This record gives sequence, C-alpha cells and structure tokens, in this order.
Amino acid sequence: MPRFLAWPGRPTRLVSILAWATCLPAAPALAAGLPPARDLPAEAGEAADSGQPLVVMFSRRDCSWCEQVRRLHLAPLAREKAGPVPVRQVDIDRGTPLVDPQGRATTHRAYARGAGVRLVPTVFFLGPDGRQVAEPIVGAVGSDFYGAYLERGIEQGRRRVAEDRK
Repeated sequence: MPRFLAWPGRPTRLVSILAWATCLPAAPALAAGLPPARDLPAEAGEAADSGQPLVVMFSRRDCSWCEQVRRLHLAPLAREKAGPVPVRQVDIDRGTPLVDPQGRATTHRAYARGAGVRLVPTVFFLGPDGRQVAEPIVGAVGSDFYGAYLERGIEQGRRRVAEDRK
C-alpha cells in the first residue's frame, strides 16, 4: 500500500476533504439565482403595469431550501412564455443597497429585518404601492404543494393588482 494512504486518519480526512470539495460548485449557483431587488417601488410598478404582482423571495447564502425553491419554482416563473412573472431576490445576510417600498434608501438586510422576515425562504407578493397583495409563503412549507401555494399567491396578487388599477 502506498505510504500516503496508510497515514493514520487519512481515510477520514480524505472523505472530509472530498465532501467539502463537492460543495464548491454549489456556491456560484446560489449566488447566480434570481435578479436582486434594487428599487422595489419601480419594480412593483412595472410588474403591476403587466397585471402581475412582484414576487420577492427572501433568501440567505447558505440556505439549501432557498436554492431548491429558487431553482424548482421561482426561476421557471420568471421565464414563462405566456407572460413571465417578475421575481426578485432579497438576501437577508447582505448589505446590498435597496430602495424600500416607501422610497427610502436601505439595504437588503435592513429591509428584511424591518419586514419581520426571520425564516427563509420567505416569499412576498407586492402590489404597485409596495403593500402585500397575497398571503406570504414562509419557509419551504409542504414542498410537494409549494407550487400550488405559489400559484395561489400569484393569482391573489393578480386579482388585487387588477382591483387597484380600477
């Protein structure tokens, strides 16, 4: 047996290093995700102009549930051919600049804290004035039914946006 393989503790260390290395490709995927929220009043207004609520996902870099919700549910919504649903991301662990729904300069972290977001993923549905137009989805509740919860929130949001436009 080669000497480097016979080193005491080597298999445990090797397995640990390999397990750690398999996580590396996931880091850019997490960062790549959805477009970050920059100006919520403008983005919500544009969404309302197309009859849609603005879908805002609150996320954190190290959240595997967030990645799953982003990849399986929200990214496909943003690419729908029948009319994409505008989706933005707020990273609760970053100081990315943001204009909040009241038009004030803030950061992703401060906005999430002020909105009471403590658990991620959390999804808000915002109307043109920045108010929530549907019940938020908190956590990765019932992952088998997550798509149905998301569709319900979007439909409620569409109805409220249409009512507000009248």
